Amino acid sequence: MNLLKLHFRYLFGKRNIILMAAVFMIAGVSFLLATRPFNSHTDHLINGKSYFQNYFSNCLLLTRILQVLLLSFVMGMSFTPPCDSYHILYLSYRRMRLPYYLSKLFLLLLVAIFICMLFCFLYFSIGFLSAPWFIFRINQLEAFINLSLLSLYYGLCSSLLVFLIKSPLSSVIAYIIYMTSEFLQSLMVSDVNTYIQLVFPSLIVAPEGFKLAYGPLHVLVLIGLAFLLGSYLYSRFDLT
Repeated sequence: MNLLKLHFRYLFGKRNIILMAAVFMIAGVSFLLATRPFNSHTDHLINGKSYFQNYFSNCLLLTRILQVLLLSFVMGMSFTPPCDSYHILYLSYRRMRLPYYLSKLFLLLLVAIFICMLFCFLYFSIGFLSAPWFIFRINQLEAFINLSLLSLYYGLCSSLLVFLIKSPLSSVIAYIIYMTSEFLQSLMVSDVNTYIQLVFPSLIVAPEGFKLAYGPLHVLVLIGLAFLLGSYLYSRFDLT
């Protein structure tokens, strides 16, 4: 418990709090503007179907940008030497590295899940409260859940890259990889994209909504592999 408190104290420093507040403020205002609050009620009734689709598309696009970027930064920066230097207060022996890493990653995953849930909550709450045409659709919730799995995976990738490269700038490499995967997927280069999606998945457009190329279980397996790799590296490699 004391170790979790120590992680919590360093994770929620002034920089991260300001960053998260700014990101959610941008997301909230953007989601609200996407409901077209200045249009007349009649206009909303006439064009409700198209407004609803545009609201979902715009909000999901913004979430794909902000959520993955935020988690890549927060999870990656947590393992930079300045932000992980407090390990010297706890790690007297190599055998103590794994509990330290697991507890830190556990807290990071909880924070990441909370961030993903907050993005989803903003989308549905603003839609219900601000738009007469908004209705709940399970495929939209599924899209946000799939995106959350991707965000967790690329956040873990970011932490691995930062740990190996020892540079704060490497925290954005995972995000760049994700955006590249999204771009290649949009080009519909089937032969190349089939292999890329195995290691660097992204959302794909399907008739029933936004899906994962190989399903949620595939991304969960990738998350598990990244978790195991991170545990091995942290317990074996030099932390300086």
